[in-house]
Amino acid sequence: METTNNNTPSPPPLDPHGIYIYSRLSDDGKRLFRKAFKQMWNYLLPKRSFISTGTVLYSYWYIDHLRIKAGLNSSELAMLIFIYEISCRGNNTIHSRHIYNGMILSHLKSVACKRTILHTLKRLGYIRRMTRDPQQSYLKRSISRQPTFIQMTPKGIGIINGMGKDLYKLLMDTSYNTLIGVNQKT
Repeated sequence: METTNNNTPSPPPLDPHGIYIYSRLSDDGKRLFRKAFKQMWNYLLPKRSFISTGTVLYSYWYIDHLRIKAGLNSSELAMLIFIYEISCRGNNTIHSRHIYNGMILSHLKSVACKRTILHTLKRLGYIRRMTRDPQQSYLKRSISRQPTFIQMTPKGIGIINGMGKDLYKLLMDTSYNTLIGVNQKT
């Protein structure tokens, strides 16, 4: 696997036969192909569905780079993604028991470890901890003495969505650059 000039890993190259066919096109044919390629890519894999279906999970090699860039460790990113998913992409408030009793980070046996990660995510501004569930504040079970309710902040939602957008762009650009010969090994 190559690395690009900004030290980010690149995905594996496309099929050599496809690259050969592209290289034989005229300049007008290449221009037409570029337009068709981008249209087909966006039709077959629209950015919205790419981000919402969890496709980012299949591209760990770049996600790890984005994780480091965001200043998160693996456990923090895993928990943030988990909260994002179970809160319906950050739209709902969740109870912390979903974190403590869930299968997320099953290698962390103690609640204290998970609590520490939640504290870090709160300190970074990715989540809020509350004593009331704002979506059901009229119910007695939605009130607690301790901050047991978790809500993602716009910053937390933004980091997950941003990673998805960055991954989408990288995959499309790399596939295209491989076709036109930019990522060729020399």
